Amino acid sequence: MKIMGGFASQFTKYMLGYLIAQWKHAELILDLSDYFNGYFRPFSLCYMDLPNCRVITDINKTRINNMVLVRNSNDMRTMLEKFSDNKNYYLDREEDDYSEALAQYQCLRMGPEISFFKKLKFKYTTDFLDTFKEKIKDKQTVAVHVRRGDFLKLGWQDDTDFYFAAIAWLCERYPGLHFYFFSNDLSWVRNTFGLNKRFHYVSSINGNWGDAQELFCMSECKFRILSRFSGYGRLANVLSAAKENGGYALMDAVDINGNIEGQGGAECVGRKYAKEINAEMVVKDEDGGIVFLNKDLIDKYKKKYNIVVDTKKNHGESIITYGQRLTQQELNNIGTDIGNITEENYKLLLINRYLNYVDIGDRARQRECLEKMPIDDDSKRLWMNWYGLKKELNIPVCICSAERLNRWKVNGWFQTASVLAKCGAEVIYVNLNCRNMEGKDSVIFEACDMDGKELSFQVIQLDVSKLEANKTVINDKLSRIGLVIVDSNLCLRYIKKTDIKNKKIVLMGDKKEDRILGSLYNLFYKFQILDEKKFKRYQSGKLIASEQDKIQFIEDINMPLIVYEYIEKNGLKLIEKIMGEE
Repeated sequence: MKIMGGFASQFTKYMLGYLIAQWKHAELILDLSDYFNGYFRPFSLCYMDLPNCRVITDINKTRINNMVLVRNSNDMRTMLEKFSDNKNYYLDREEDDYSEALAQYQCLRMGPEISFFKKLKFKYTTDFLDTFKEKIKDKQTVAVHVRRGDFLKLGWQDDTDFYFAAIAWLCERYPGLHFYFFSNDLSWVRNTFGLNKRFHYVSSINGNWGDAQELFCMSECKFRILSRFSGYGRLANVLSAAKENGGYALMDAVDINGNIEGQGGAECVGRKYAKEINAEMVVKDEDGGIVFLNKDLIDKYKKKYNIVVDTKKNHGESIITYGQRLTQQELNNIGTDIGNITEENYKLLLINRYLNYVDIGDRARQRECLEKMPIDDDSKRLWMNWYGLKKELNIPVCICSAERLNRWKVNGWFQTASVLAKCGAEVIYVNLNCRNMEGKDSVIFEACDMDGKELSFQVIQLDVSKLEANKTVINDKLSRIGLVIVDSNLCLRYIKKTDIKNKKIVLMGDKKEDRILGSLYNLFYKFQILDEKKFKRYQSGKLIASEQDKIQFIEDINMPLIVYEYIEKNGLKLIEKIMGEE
């Protein structure tokens, strides 16, 4: 079973594989290749107390005999109807790709009635979740999940009118409700919805481990207002129904007929539940119960929002100062409602959490706090300390590679640039792979991950065969470079001999490679940013099999740190070598 996506997506894929394996008395093996190849979201199943199973960390290097690909509903039906112990079945798609087939098999329905959900628990003590449950125990509560980040780039965000309408719809029916907002962009949410004594903005201030706990916090609320495209909120709704909390969720029914690839599914909710939607009835018990608001209802209730909800603008206030230390419990209490605090104050809270983990020597949780921090002078010092780097790289660096960029992953030389930038180096990453440049001679952009988090270095994609057209770009961006790092494996592996003094280069390879490599070398000579001291070739190396073989079971990965350290190992060796030679 291929595991991909964030926490909720990982869990639902695991569940599907688990249910099929239980039914067919087969072994479940998880393919975790995406995470061991730099996927921008961390592996999170490691937090859960799940039955142990084997894992694969690189599917491309794993020999699997008699493998059958299961990529759509037809393949799924064939597998389930003609299951053979002599075959190995590989499911590498989203659940929606199998929805037509799965609808025929009740034993594979991942609804709140299955015992697995009722027994589900974390491996570790959930201090924040426990604090949240205590805070809400005497309240009528609504969890509001606003998914942004990568959804903004994909065009999947919900219209704010829906959220305004959903809040007003619930307030009209249940007076005295308290709303708890959860989001990967709480700053935007606070500015959009404003301040109110019954609005609470929740952040565990605890990295990815906190994000996992927040999903369960949402499940503790009686009602939920959810993004229609996010599996995170849906999973919280199912967990809540499994606990028999007696509530349901509200979702947007507008444009529900429009199928978003990978998110919409084959079932057309708008047609199947047309009468129920018009009657404002709860449907989809298998998803924990949902009331869909149609366009007429949204138009009606969004106008009532300012009548039933008294809000004011968010101006920002400080609750902590530099040097002030807070305990873990104090941070948990603040996190249940971070209210009107400034972005700078939120960063100080994260630093506090980080320092508390430093005090007890918990490197795994330190790393998760660092991942949530913006890259600035404060975090750069913390990153250097975490990596164990003794000195800063004080010269501007250009990293040059021809690797193919993947917006979903931070790996290879792109990741090495990211680590250097996190530790305070001035980095420019030059990519010579001209795919996706749409015929342009050069493309320049600020590096960021799919959630929009800035990585604090600049990316230049160049068509090096057009040096004259790129002359201005090269002069402007690379004139200050003090060290040029070129990937020998990708860019200069065919160089037989280099005579720097006489500016000659002897290449081995086909004509296309000769042109690319020759242009790369001329790039630095022609515009006078290369000399013998600046120019260094490094090989990124390969992870040896013995390291990979240590990770064989899901229980071998007790924290995302295991994956981080695995994929960063060679890059850190390179950085230490560079700094040692500076």
